Amino acid sequence: MNFSAFPIHLKEYREQHRASVEQRAAFWEGEARRLLWRTPFTAALDESAGLPQAAARWFPDGRLNACENAVDRHVAEGRGEHTAIVEIGDGEVVRTYSYARLGERVNQVAAGLQDLGITAGDAVAILLPDNASCVIAHLAVSRIGAIAVPLSKRFSAAFSERILEDARAKVLVTCEDMCPQKVVEALVAWAKDHGLPVVNAGCKAVGGEPFAGFGTEREVASVPVESEAPLFYMYPGSGASAPRGYVYTTGGWLTQVQLSQRLLFHTGLTPDRPVRMLVGAEPSALIYVAYNLWGPLLAGDVCICGPVPDVDPNARITALTNTTDPVILLITPHHITKIREHFSPLPAEHRLHIVGVFGDAVTPRHLRWIGEELASDVSHVINLWTSAQAGCSVVSTLAVPELCRTGALGLPLLGVAAQVVNDFGRPCGTNESGQLVFTGGFPGLARTIIGQPERFRQLHLNTAGQFQTNDGVRQDSEGFFWFMKRLDDVMKVEGHSVSTSELESILQAHPDVREATVIGVEGGEEGDTLVAFVAPREQRDHEDPAGFEKRLRVFFDERAGELSMPIRFNFVREMPRTRSGKVERRLLHRIAQNDLTAAEDLGHLANPDVVQDLVKKGR
Repeated sequence: MNFSAFPIHLKEYREQHRASVEQRAAFWEGEARRLLWRTPFTAALDESAGLPQAAARWFPDGRLNACENAVDRHVAEGRGEHTAIVEIGDGEVVRTYSYARLGERVNQVAAGLQDLGITAGDAVAILLPDNASCVIAHLAVSRIGAIAVPLSKRFSAAFSERILEDARAKVLVTCEDMCPQKVVEALVAWAKDHGLPVVNAGCKAVGGEPFAGFGTEREVASVPVESEAPLFYMYPGSGASAPRGYVYTTGGWLTQVQLSQRLLFHTGLTPDRPVRMLVGAEPSALIYVAYNLWGPLLAGDVCICGPVPDVDPNARITALTNTTDPVILLITPHHITKIREHFSPLPAEHRLHIVGVFGDAVTPRHLRWIGEELASDVSHVINLWTSAQAGCSVVSTLAVPELCRTGALGLPLLGVAAQVVNDFGRPCGTNESGQLVFTGGFPGLARTIIGQPERFRQLHLNTAGQFQTNDGVRQDSEGFFWFMKRLDDVMKVEGHSVSTSELESILQAHPDVREATVIGVEGGEEGDTLVAFVAPREQRDHEDPAGFEKRLRVFFDERAGELSMPIRFNFVREMPRTRSGKVERRLLHRIAQNDLTAAEDLGHLANPDVVQDLVKKGR
């Protein structure tokens, strides 16, 4: 089977996908051979030691360096003057980096990290804005075989401190004048108090030359590491009080991301040429690391660093598309809503080649609008299914008419075996809803949670060793997956996964809270939202709800950050419960949506007056 040709018809896709799954090891071996290996591997995967398929070791005896594959290789093959990074500001290009210039800057920063004593296997925390400094930092860390730990500016300082401890970070790389400044200042102070060196990238948002004065110009040889050596740790902002660091390995993850980059964004390009990628996510998000950093650089494409064009969109999109390269924008439904507020029709030459949507479910109205106004064609609006454990998008639609279905999650990536199963683990029939699982492993899957291997298995592997997603889906007769609902308490807020049970634990830790329930309100064109119901311990807090809410927000922000902050707090004497004592979440959900009236039958509740009080308040 020839896997080098992109499938553009459904029949071709089916044939290639079937062969890639049936010959899984051979398929992924061929993809891995596209990378540059210092020590070539002799076997594609190791499933020994009783490991389930989803936890197999990939290319275990091979050695390579990620930075060498993303930068050095292009320079050595004569593409050094090709554009690697474009920084954009308020509707204009601020700076560009060729692959050769990028290599020089990466070398300088790698030398500086070595001077601080950083060696292969050390963890380096990175808290930087979306500009060239972030890309340079990741590349420099990987050049010396160290492990990147991306941090979010929306994490609280306390949560980021726990991440630094959990990852055993040896240095913090940040920009001390980035926003929110109080969080950065608190984290920098904590790092210094704990003897952690702090590297100031010295660039405020887009504009300043990154890492000026840091490092030296001496040559730093790239350090090859084992294929299964970690490339980065990813800490989702799920609201958990204890951080969970997912481990992504070098050889396997790079192999999967380079395939995804080619298949998603180069399919249908005639002739094939570099594309420019702008991702509407924070630099700490997995989709950013995959498609605004490693994916484009491995493919010789261009990373666009800067804001999503949701303010003054016409001017900014015009600046983005002022090039002969195809431009690709990956955004959430929240961004689409903001773009539409101030958008006017674009001429054809400034349409985006592809618009990819990730994070939340998208309304058909939004999808139609994108295809008619923003993208180059209706079929060039694609959906990307992502999770914090799958490495990159492994289910998606593709930008060709036969492989694109408006509103569908999409088709599995080549080499990825996906299935819908019922509660007993048995395969579901056509259009029968069940849980999306991956029945065989693939190289980009997270390997474990740092220090919590059993927790990883409990959360993500079922009894058959399959990787479970907790997404309720159905599969139609053509093979496309369609999202139905989440099967757990995880919500998508601005593209980030947030666990409502973990948020409840944070609120219940406040000394003045007797009990708390957090409800996720699904849908809407701006994505999911969170509403908290809180029962205070003291009468004074019932009498001054505004003051109590202010204290709760400060307490919550210090522990979980602004990302997972509920948009509304409702104060109750106690939670509504059934006669068997269970919290009646269904009614709370309806109250959060203002979908309950005073005429509702509440006879099944032990305390119906609680609900009646909330309805009277209009909450």
